[in-house]
Amino acid sequence: MDSQVSMDGFLVDLVDDNWRADTLPQDDIDVPTYELPDPEADNGDVNLTLKEQEQKWTDIALSTISEHHPDCTAVQTQDVQIAINTEADYTCSYPSCKNKSYVPLICEKCNKHFCVEHRHIINCNEKTAEEVAAELEKFTAPVKQFNETKLQIDKQLNETISQARKKPKTQKVANKIQLMRIKNKATGLKTIPTADRIYFNVQHPKEVGNKVSPVFVSKTWTLGRVIDAIAEECKASNKNNISNCPKLRLFHKSGEILSPVLSNKLETLLSDQEVIDGEDLILEYVDNNCTNLNNTQ
Repeated sequence: MDSQVSMDGFLVDLVDDNWRADTLPQDDIDVPTYELPDPEADNGDVNLTLKEQEQKWTDIALSTISEHHPDCTAVQTQDVQIAINTEADYTCSYPSCKNKSYVPLICEKCNKHFCVEHRHIINCNEKTAEEVAAELEKFTAPVKQFNETKLQIDKQLNETISQARKKPKTQKVANKIQLMRIKNKATGLKTIPTADRIYFNVQHPKEVGNKVSPVFVSKTWTLGRVIDAIAEECKASNKNNISNCPKLRLFHKSGEILSPVLSNKLETLLSDQEVIDGEDLILEYVDNNCTNLNNTQ
């Protein structure tokens, strides 16, 4: 019958249980990049590989199209001309200065070019001494006014804090404000951990000029080590280890010595409230037995 297919031989069934259980390996197949299709092809044909696209453009010889041949003298002349035009061509007008610049810096007064080093107003020869002095005054006046105002405010703030620290109710707040002000300017050994730093406002010895410097030391140091560190920050001569020489000692503003025992640790004095963090202290040369500055006057 026509509906029946006749074939010679036997039909072998290759699909068995082992074939069904077999799977493809999970290893990645390394395919060269140029053999992969480009999903962002410029011509819209995403079926072309990168290699096929390169061959397509090469076939019409687009890569050989250029304005001039590489050996053309016109190209070489143009490159040299561009290099010449980009050279520094603005010479400074200041006498004996040969500096050149790529960009002109024109003085508004004399309409001359000056280099970065000589572009300040005092270097313009067209201005008189009176004009230069007037302009300098114009620029320095705000700075001078700011410094004078800041000095007055700091003086008033110091007086206010000093008065507040004498009153029990405002003493804690005043001490915190004083401590914050000292921390912004204090100097000391940078290797001291922040948690161990104790800050003082120290008045220099009279021989050094009674200057006041904010410093920080370590609370784990002995009082003798603290005095040595403060003397170094204040640039004060320290002869504490030499006999028959005046000794450096730390005193409260009241004149009373912090402690006559230099082996005492600073953290012990802090816990006993013999001294507080951020306190104003006096560093002075005295006799070895002196315990109060008021007795030396």
